[in-house]
Amino acid sequence: MMGDVVVVGGGPGGYVAAIRLSQLGLKTTLIEKDELGGECTNWGCIPSKHLIVNAKKIHSIKELAAKNILASSVPFNMAKISESTKQVVHKLRQGIAYLLKANGVTVVKGEAVFEKPGLISVKKNDGEQKISAENII
Repeated sequence: MMGDVVVVGGGPGGYVAAIRLSQLGLKTTLIEKDELGGECTNWGCIPSKHLIVNAKKIHSIKELAAKNILASSVPFNMAKISESTKQVVHKLRQGIAYLLKANGVTVVKGEAVFEKPGLISVKKNDGEQKISAENII
């Protein structure tokens, strides 16, 4: 596969760069070894903040119950909170995938290995793919 630009990594910097490059008319390929969105979207910032917001709500309810403003504390379901977090992350990943596709970016799932200037080998579950480009980010 040949293109103008290869972007390695589908995190916030990578997918935004890939979209913009494609908008500017460059044939762009993005390589991601795991999930689109990177660390923050999938395992860090977004899921942890979603859990923190829910924990604060539960804490507030318990405080109101302790002050007899509520008749009793409301039980919470950690499995449901966890599922809700997964759904939020999944929707964000879908949004990123949609933006990449809508802007003409080719996404390749696999681990990028730099072979030589202008050539990347992508180790995929079903083998290996060579991608060449004038520019690699």
